[in-house]
Amino acid sequence: MTESLVTDGFINIQFMESETGYKLTDINPRFCGSQVMSLGANVNFPSLFIDYFHLGNAVPVEPVWNTRMLRFRDQIFISED
Repeated sequence: MTESLVTDGFINIQFMESETGYKLTDINPRFCGSQVMSLGANVNFPSLFIDYFHLGNAVPVEPVWNTRMLRFRDQIFISED
């Protein structure tokens, strides 16, 4: 189903759980708001998309594993390193 909505790029699909199962609430052909979490782990999805899809570059990705994000007006990233 998602391929008929967005053929390249990112899509954010949201559901709510109900007594009868999951209900679709939102379809957004864009990055989701929580995408900022990946930036704190050193993974830049917008840049990777441009590199891979548009430029054909295979860029190595080295995430900072076990990074946590605390969010209170600003993002604070904590790494175990």
